Amino acid sequence: MRVLRPVLLAFALLGAASASAEGFLRDNLFTLPQSAFQKSGKQPAQSVYLAPGADLRAYQKVIVETPLFLHRDAQGQWQLLQPNEQSRIAAYFQSRLAEEITKSGVTVTDQPGADVLRLRVAISGLGQVRPDKKIVDILPAKAAINLTKNVVGREPYLLKVGSMAQLENAETGEVLAGSVNQRETSKTKLKDEAITLEMVRGEIDKVSRNSARQLADALGVGQR
Repeated sequence: MRVLRPVLLAFALLGAASASAEGFLRDNLFTLPQSAFQKSGKQPAQSVYLAPGADLRAYQKVIVETPLFLHRDAQGQWQLLQPNEQSRIAAYFQSRLAEEITKSGVTVTDQPGADVLRLRVAISGLGQVRPDKKIVDILPAKAAINLTKNVVGREPYLLKVGSMAQLENAETGEVLAGSVNQRETSKTKLKDEAITLEMVRGEIDKVSRNSARQLADALGVGQR
C-alpha cells in the first residue's frame, strides 16, 4: 500500500481544538498562493514550499504535533474534525513518527527554542475511488462511514488521501517549509468498510521511516 510521501498526514485528529491548533487554521500552507509551490521532482503527487531565505539547517530539534483532520465548511473556512477511530490512528502515528525522527539523528523535544522546528501534519481530504474512478467523499466528520446508497455489489475501492505537512519556527510560528500531497493508494477496501488503525498500521510504520529520513536530510543531519 502506498499512501503519502514524505509524511503520512494520515488518518489523524486533535482531541480538542487548542489555541495552537486554532492558530494553525489561520496560518498554514493552504493560505499561500499556488505560485508559492513547486512540484517535487521525486514525487509527482507532491508540491513543496520553502519560505524565501529559510535555512532549515539552522535547526536541530523538532516538536511533533498531534496530527489533525481538516475540512472546509460551507463558507470555505477550514475546520477541525474529531472522529473516534482516527484518535487511535493519530496517537499511533505521532508516536511512530517521533520514534523514527529520533532514530534519524534529529532530537525530538516538547520545548520551543531558537533551534527548534514545529512539525504539523493534517489530512485535508479523504476519499475513495469507485471502479469508474469517481471520488466518493468520506471525510471523517461522519462518525460512522455510511456510503451504502451508492454501493453496486461489493467491489474493492481504492483509498485517496489529500494531506499537508509543514515546518514552523517553534518560537514565532512562521511557516518555513512544507508539502501538499494528493495520493491514490493501492490499498483496497469495501465501500462501507471503516478505516481502522489495524488497516493502516504497516503503512504508518513505513512512511514514518521515510519521513524521518527526509526531515534529517533537510536539516543536514550528519553533514554539519
